[in-house]
Amino acid sequence: MSAHDYEDYEKACKNYDEFRLAAGGETELNALRRLGKPLRDLHIADVGCGTGNYTKYFLDNGVGKVSMFDASEGMLRYARTKVADYVAAGRVPHCEQLELPCPIPGGEQRYDAICINFVLHHLGSPDDDLATETFPKAMAAIRNVYDALRKGGLFILLSSLRPQLPHIMWHTSFITDLDDLFNQPIIKFVCGDYNIIERALTKIGFSNMQATVPLHEILLKPHHYYNIDNASDPRFIQSVSTFALIKNRDKNKGTNHMETYFQRLRDSKERNELAAVIEEKETLRKIYGCITAISAEKP
Repeated sequence: MSAHDYEDYEKACKNYDEFRLAAGGETELNALRRLGKPLRDLHIADVGCGTGNYTKYFLDNGVGKVSMFDASEGMLRYARTKVADYVAAGRVPHCEQLELPCPIPGGEQRYDAICINFVLHHLGSPDDDLATETFPKAMAAIRNVYDALRKGGLFILLSSLRPQLPHIMWHTSFITDLDDLFNQPIIKFVCGDYNIIERALTKIGFSNMQATVPLHEILLKPHHYYNIDNASDPRFIQSVSTFALIKNRDKNKGTNHMETYFQRLRDSKERNELAAVIEEKETLRKIYGCITAISAEKP
């Protein structure tokens, strides 16, 4: 399971900013305050920054410096434009390509915090083994995060955990065999149970772990998320990782789950049931949340 199994990021970056937002950014900002330093004195890294939504959010809200890294040069082009004023002011020391699990530029013990938001599930490997909790690429990336943090620094990870996956967005009501979609070992690690992530971070050396579920958050911009017409918009489909997984499964297994999604969506509209489906799903999302923010300290 790699980034190539998800979106074609060189193409998807054109649609990201229309639909995506820095979901969970407020919770990350609150975690940064645990460091006991003024936000303006912090230098953090946004690894897997995409088009820079989180970087801009941090800078807009007073974080002193944010270095940004992503594997996609297309994403970085958008990101550089988005934070151009901050780059000119010297508040973005790095904005460069980085393919995890390569070491994070800037040297060891450089950063006050490193944020990885909805990225680690891309670091699957043929050698992943859930039974032995062996995930070579993902663990190598986390070790490099540990090395790049200052003593007392924070690793902040955003993910959607197993109880949240059926409720990450109302659109999952129309996806068939949802459990099978999230069956890969790397997803069961990064998007599984909190305990397995805690064990992995402890093994590397992190301590003082905290997990926060912001129940008010959604993954997409509200005016798009609640617009039922967007549910079948090709641009929307391209900007959401779940649909890329469905397309990849259809290609590999000769199935047609993507068309089934569209058909079930059309049927629900025709029966005037869609509003009730959304209401039911949103009730569950507000119970389970769709994001978990995990922070861990380097002793």
